[in-house]
Amino acid sequence: MDTENQENSRTLGSLKALPDSVADMPLNVHVTLGRTTMLLKDVFKMTVGSVIEMGQAANEPADLVTNGKVTARGQLVLFKGHYGLKVVAKVAHAKDGQ
Repeated sequence: MDTENQENSRTLGSLKALPDSVADMPLNVHVTLGRTTMLLKDVFKMTVGSVIEMGQAANEPADLVTNGKVTARGQLVLFKGHYGLKVVAKVAHAKDGQ
């Protein structure tokens, strides 16, 4: 069994162990492409067509953030005319919530 299939088996096993009341709980999920800091005066100077540099190279993975924590990293893709995220790495967190 290859690594991807082993990971999928572990994920499915973990999902089966969750009670339905927990597994069906909605989570806030968003993708972060990058971050920057701007002066208030620069925000007010923005017009249609203004470009804001995000400080992240275009080939760097974007972060998938779930309930405020980065849970995976991936590449932006177009999927059926919509943006999507192809997960290339999962982010492990310490058991103590850190």
